[in-house]
Amino acid sequence: MVELVEKGLAEAGVKLASAKVAVLGLAFLRDSDNTRNSPALIIIDLLYGRVKDLVVHDTMVEKSYKATLIRDIDSALAGADCAVIVTDHSVYKSLDWGRARRLMRTPLLVDGRNVLDSTEARLFGFKYIGIGKGK
Repeated sequence: MVELVEKGLAEAGVKLASAKVAVLGLAFLRDSDNTRNSPALIIIDLLYGRVKDLVVHDTMVEKSYKATLIRDIDSALAGADCAVIVTDHSVYKSLDWGRARRLMRTPLLVDGRNVLDSTEARLFGFKYIGIGKGK
């Protein structure tokens, strides 16, 4: 997923070192606070210190991991160059993605849980990269 973030940012003309990346979901399981074995931990490890601003949004988890943990989705997405969906929390499935797009600086969405349909994401104006879905 980190390689997809890097490639997507490069294609959008955004340097990794100047990017804001919002990781959506720190928990391992949907609507859970359990972070044990969460792929988000590895993604954060690989991006930490390489991007200008790395934030994590998760309303279920109490303790942050390296990056700033933000409870408000609008604040997490504001000015983001890439949103990375790591956990398929219900809040992401019901999110107003049109509003999310307007909050972001760069419309890049890497969907590791196939929360959104690629056609729907593109209608909202995103460059969409879904895991297992191709481009």
